[in-house]
Amino acid sequence: MIKDNIIALLYHILLIIISTIYLILIVVLGPYIGDAITNPVVRIILAIIWAGSYVAIGTRLDIRHKSKYDFSMGLIIGFIGLILWAYSLIKTGFTLDVSDDNLIIHLIPLNIYINPMYQISFLLDIKFNQLVRLIACFIPTLLIGIGITIKRARYLSKRHKTVN
Repeated sequence: MIKDNIIALLYHILLIIISTIYLILIVVLGPYIGDAITNPVVRIILAIIWAGSYVAIGTRLDIRHKSKYDFSMGLIIGFIGLILWAYSLIKTGFTLDVSDDNLIIHLIPLNIYINPMYQISFLLDIKFNQLVRLIACFIPTLLIGIGITIKRARYLSKRHKTVN
């Protein structure tokens, strides 16, 4: 179980790198693809792809543990996010909507860590404040759990067909 949590964390770090590259590309190519990115259908599709990548991570993890632990496989991602969130909340003076330039610097580690969720919120026009950041810390855990549940259901379905 610890091994799967570490693997999930490594995949999360890979998605952070990919989402950072994606963000850089969007900024650089913005003048050329601006109309396509502002299209609501394209934005929803991109958000589904980002969320689906976490579900895909879940399908890559092991299902030999009990099914009640499916949604705990990405908890290390959530706990690290919770620590970064608490740090940023304390440093910003418990302000939910940080707008002071001197305080925004304390959000950088958390924003980098939850960059894939930040991309989803941007694509869906969800305003990002401290409460949304807290929720965003645990969404990868939920999506990874859904992926493991899907993998378990496929395995049990396949196993059931071979028994009959």
